Parts: sequence; C-alpha cells; structure tokens
Amino acid sequence: VDAHLHYPQTRVLGSASGPLLPWLETTVFPEEARFDQHAYAAAVAEEFCSAMIGQGTTCAAIYSSSHASATDTLFTALDRRGLRATCGPTLMDRAAPAELLVEPDAAIAGLARLHARWQGHDRGRLELSVVPRFALSCTSELMRRAAAFADAHELLVQTHIAENLDEIALTRERFPTSRDYLGVYEDHRLTSARTILAHGIHVDDATWDRIAAADLAIAHCPDSNFFLGSGCMRLRSALER
Repeated sequence: VDAHLHYPQTRVLGSASGPLLPWLETTVFPEEARFDQHAYAAAVAEEFCSAMIGQGTTCAAIYSSSHASATDTLFTALDRRGLRATCGPTLMDRAAPAELLVEPDAAIAGLARLHARWQGHDRGRLELSVVPRFALSCTSELMRRAAAFADAHELLVQTHIAENLDEIALTRERFPTSRDYLGVYEDHRLTSARTILAHGIHVDDATWDRIAAADLAIAHCPDSNFFLGSGCMRLRSALER
C-alpha cells in the first residue's frame, strides 16, 4: 500500500531541480501540463500502473493532474490492470501556469462526472478522492467547495502540509487569519478522519496534538523528503500519538 503517489510525475522521477517550490515551477508543472493530451496521459497511465505492479504495490492513494480527463484515463488503466486505488484530479486555481488552473465551477463539475462513473467501481476497488494540491495553489472558494463535495459524498481528502519552510512561510502570508498551516485546512473544513496529509515534516507538538485529536492521517514520504532536501519528519512525535 502506498499512501502518496503522483501519477503525473512518473516520467520526472529523480529530476529534482532544487527545493520544493522551484522544482514545481521548473519540472513538475511543465510535465503536468502535458496531461491534457489523451495519448500522453494514457501512455503514462500504463507506465505508472506497470511501475506500481513492479514494486509490488497493489493499492494506492494517488494524485492525478488537474485534468479530469487525465484522471478518467488513469482510472481506466487502474481498472484494467486490477489495481485498487483512490485518486482524483489535483485541484489548483492559482499559483501555477494558466494551462493547469481549473476554476471552481469547472473543478467541481469534473469531480461530479468522475464520481458518477468511478466511485465504488468494482465493489469499491476504485474510489474518487478530493485533492486540493496544497493551500498555496487553491483559493478559499475552491477549498470550501472541494470540502463540501467531499463531505456530501463521504470521500477521502488528500493534500500536502508542512513539507518545506518556504512553502510554510508563503502559506502564512496568503492566509494571515488562519492559526497556522493546519489551521488553513481546519478553516476550510478539510480536516476529518477521511483526510490524508502528505509529508508533515515541519510540525510542532501542539499541531501534532491537533492532528491526532482530529484523527487525521499522515503519509510519510522519507525518500522524497530527503531527495528534495525538505527535512526529516519527526516520526517519533507522530508515533507517540
């Protein structure tokens, strides 16, 4: 079981070009923009599923690109290959190239179409999840509407938290009325027992207490954390709770 995978990063593995935010701008976002092309998305979906199987991974929580069409393509491949997964389009409506941004109305409409086709497919083997990329890439409107959709359909929520110090500082600037990074998600109703927060490297004890009290899940990504120079998660603080 892998609790945190990015399908659109399949072909850029090992290509870090700096810390998190510069790497997103120079490597990840240009690659993700290619997933509006069906042939490209389909080819990578096959590679992605083969890579999962090659590693012995048969169940995963997956981020797609921001394109609902690419997510549908990924679901099709996962279905054909017999894999179990929860995934959804990566929701972004700001702070990324224009070709990756999807406004709230279109984003929610895309989720609705995917939900109708794939939620609970094959006796629950495939499930849709709601995936705000992280606070920096989403407006308050998008996060609130995404949370409402997840609540209405009892879907998993996947997002990132406290991976990089620059990311944390920018999040404080963008959401000055929120208590902290976790507080942004709390304020937008994205925290529940159905939430998976990825990374969680730079989290203090008081925030760990809130994470535990809300029964949130953390997806720990040590290889990624070290490869991008993001830091070392305080694993003991999590395990003690």
